[in-house]
Amino acid sequence: MKTVEQQELELFEIADRIDAVDQGIMKEAADRQACLAKPPGSLGGLEEISIRIAGITGKVLNKVQKGCVVVLCADNGVADEKVASAPQSVTMAQTVNFTRRLTGVGALSESFGSELLIVDLGVKHPIPRQLYDDVPLRDTHKIVDRRVRAATSNLAKEPAMTKAEALRCIAVGMEMAKAVKDHGFDIIGVGEMGIGNTTTSAAILSAVTGKDSSFTCGKGGGINEQSYRRKKEIVDAASEPFRRKGGLLAVMKGCGVQAASGGDFNPAARAALEDHVAADAQTARADGELGGQGRCASVSENFDGAQAVPDGDSDPDAQAAGSDVGFASRAVGGEPKELSSSSDVRSEMIEILARMGGFDICAMAGVFIGAARYRLPVVIDGYISAVAALAASIIAPKAASYMFASHKSWEKGYELAIQQLGLKPFLALDMRLGEGSGCPIAFDIIKGACDVMRNMATFAEAEINDDYLDEIRAGDCF
Repeated sequence: MKTVEQQELELFEIADRIDAVDQGIMKEAADRQACLAKPPGSLGGLEEISIRIAGITGKVLNKVQKGCVVVLCADNGVADEKVASAPQSVTMAQTVNFTRRLTGVGALSESFGSELLIVDLGVKHPIPRQLYDDVPLRDTHKIVDRRVRAATSNLAKEPAMTKAEALRCIAVGMEMAKAVKDHGFDIIGVGEMGIGNTTTSAAILSAVTGKDSSFTCGKGGGINEQSYRRKKEIVDAASEPFRRKGGLLAVMKGCGVQAASGGDFNPAARAALEDHVAADAQTARADGELGGQGRCASVSENFDGAQAVPDGDSDPDAQAAGSDVGFASRAVGGEPKELSSSSDVRSEMIEILARMGGFDICAMAGVFIGAARYRLPVVIDGYISAVAALAASIIAPKAASYMFASHKSWEKGYELAIQQLGLKPFLALDMRLGEGSGCPIAFDIIKGACDVMRNMATFAEAEINDDYLDEIRAGDCF
């Protein structure tokens, strides 16, 4: 069985092998957009989307026909602190309702013709066994069983999970991205279900950005003032050691590690972004990508063949080797270690996920990384999804170029997370449901952007002399 350190290094190597988006094709796509029979730039964000999609696929003309939203479900121990109005039984009920398409994302997926891939990583209350299927996407009305244990620990009192468990969840997310690719989907979305996960998201975002709870912590699905005060206290206490150093992003800057950005599709700017390669690449090379189609609680694999740990247990070999860096013995507000390299930064991002995250958020980060690994455009849903995307972009910087933001979440902290990613959401509908509900809508917007690029006539094809645009193109006429 591989140690946590070995699994972590293999994850970093997979992240470093993610292909950069194709700058040459993006330039060709931009040139075609400039020739389409319309005033320059008049389709705004749709033009940017089509150019970014071209960089991902390596083709100027693209079709987006099949979309799948991966919904990662798990409960959070911090819910014991009364930071959410809903009981944890709601996580179980909604996970079941995903299979029936009776939830928000379920109804929207049916309406827009997309699919769901539902995954249980640690729903606390029991789900009928007949609703599970171990094989992803064999039956999209079943739940894929990748349970780690029944909910994380309470991050207000102890680390939410071990680093081994965080890595295991990231591996599950990458496995789901591969399944989506293997089943012929063109685009993937990332959603979640888990009572208490706006608290875990806010704690992660505070630790990463250095901002306190007044910037990152909203009222989630709705809570009273007493619960809101407690929620902010927990977020501030958990993130304080990292905020004291200015947040992980500030530490990254201090040790010369560049933050990733997905939104600027300008080829020169993106080329500079993607020069980020780990300065201290390790010699260990992963022999494969992801293993195992079976149940993660029995004989699944992580990254390069490491056996997953049975339900509720930690990795004994890793503990024997000291590879979890004494994580369980560190106080919840203990000091983060000193960082000096990109691998240190990425390792600390996983440490943050383990200390104050959720199984759902860790797996969501894995989906974002996996989507980039398999060259799939990936759609961010709302706040929780955006925080997971930000974590993924620190672990795998080139993954940011594959991300698209669906809607501007109502939740406080969303804007902070999405700005760090350099992205702009398509929609402003005051949505705050989560689940991945923004993704099916975004799939159709991206489909439309690609259809315009593919089906709209150029000036030459439309037999229009575009000389009249020369002055407009040369000056600021809009």
